Amino acid sequence: NRYGVPQELEYLVIIESAFNPQATSRVGAAGLWQFMYQTALKYNLDIDSYVDERYDPIASCRAAAQQAEWLSGCFLPLSQPAIMLLQQA
Repeated sequence: NRYGVPQELEYLVIIESAFNPQATSRVGAAGLWQFMYQTALKYNLDIDSYVDERYDPIASCRAAAQQAEWLSGCFLPLSQPAIMLLQQA
């Protein structure tokens, strides 16, 4: 939890790959978290002719946590007004 990601996010991996680290999609996503090639590179996953860290459970989970941290930073400020309205209701 070093990235501050809610533990409930781990259930997303069930939707993404059914906990199959060798899962692949028709469009090229791969691994537990179904990272596309460019997204995997953005989060420092190594991909070459010998290694594809999208299939590595530890490396891909680290990258997924970093991506979740980035996404929460983007969308949390947008959700704050809605949260405040719900609290007033």
